[in-house]
Amino acid sequence: MNADTPNFQMTHQSHQRPVDAAFVAETADSFQAASGSLTEKLAAFPRFASMADLGRFLTRAHIFQQILNVHGSIIECGVHLGGGLMTWTKLSALMNTHYPSLLIFGAGGHAKVVCVLCQWFD
Repeated sequence: MNADTPNFQMTHQSHQRPVDAAFVAETADSFQAASGSLTEKLAAFPRFASMADLGRFLTRAHIFQQILNVHGSIIECGVHLGGGLMTWTKLSALMNTHYPSLLIFGAGGHAKVVCVLCQWFD
């Protein structure tokens, strides 16, 4: 982050109900205490992800399936940490055989430049 970018955390306690903050703390502790390397833990992401996070991921996958035969580009506004942008990119690499030149754009926050990901995993 640069000096112009505010330090915004979605899981900051001031943005959460007490029960949500407790869940975040318990999940972090569980992730730290779990056996396996960081890569193995990330591969088992449903174990540590909240229902809301899993729902968001599955919703993006469902939307992507609905647009497979539509020509155009994907624009992700408000990229934040890049989870959505990389989800679109990886879904395109996995499922998109009809339109391999799909462009995926991402911009967020105080970004002055739009990031373009095209055929990211070739």
